[in-house]
Amino acid sequence: MTVPLYANPWLWLLLGSLALGGGLAMFLRILLRQLRKRRRRPEGLPTIGMVLVSIAVLAATGLFVFPEKEVLGESGFRMVGLISLGLGFLAGLFPRAFGLPLLPLLVLVIGLAATGLDGWAPVEGKHVIATIIPYSVDASGMHGELSLAAPGAGPAVRALELPGTEVGLEVERLALGGPLTLFGSPSRYRVAAVSTAEAAGPGLILPPRSSLLDTMLPLGPGGSDESGFAFIRRWRESAAPVRLEALVQQRFTLDPAAAQGGQLGSEGGQDLFN
Repeated sequence: MTVPLYANPWLWLLLGSLALGGGLAMFLRILLRQLRKRRRRPEGLPTIGMVLVSIAVLAATGLFVFPEKEVLGESGFRMVGLISLGLGFLAGLFPRAFGLPLLPLLVLVIGLAATGLDGWAPVEGKHVIATIIPYSVDASGMHGELSLAAPGAGPAVRALELPGTEVGLEVERLALGGPLTLFGSPSRYRVAAVSTAEAAGPGLILPPRSSLLDTMLPLGPGGSDESGFAFIRRWRESAAPVRLEALVQQRFTLDPAAAQGGQLGSEGGQDLFN
């Protein structure tokens, strides 16, 4: 389930730890200058340090007021906090050598993550994700069209011409955790292929493909295969082929509450003329 941005603990953790690290670095620079007995006064550093520490205090307040508290005890949560604290400290201690390069690097990482999630639709409760309308079904196969509930998960409408009279659906799932939840829904999907009992492989593979995620999290040919690391996991769900009837809609549903391997199902629809 997607939570509001202000209720996401990772927002407050990253903001607070980066600001605290930068503020501590500023005060350390002031201390080092005083120890070296420099006459030149460190103008601006005390003010910047106080502002950063104030931001860290506000972020800590937000962390303990708005989000759920279960995540606070997780080791991954603390680890990310320590890493971002160290990055903020290094950026404040070496603003030119480390701080300036860190900004474009963060922008690049955010851009790559957003690009990798392009084409993945959010999952919000059980709902119909695709509908197949067979215009004709006979011994030679079926002719019809596929329509998707979320155009972002593939082409909105696609013509189908497949062998056989039984058709299923393959869907790729994506689960995001940790800081990646800042990009929106932690549960996502995209329709990958339309399968048929008469073909050795998928009858129709649907674009688009995310080359970034396909490279980072490759999936094998097996339907139960999955891949993941750190705060991201990708796997495949499939609905067994069902027999089609001409002019009778076949709907495919996704239920995130079901166990993995059974989240994708199908149900017969109404006759188009009734």
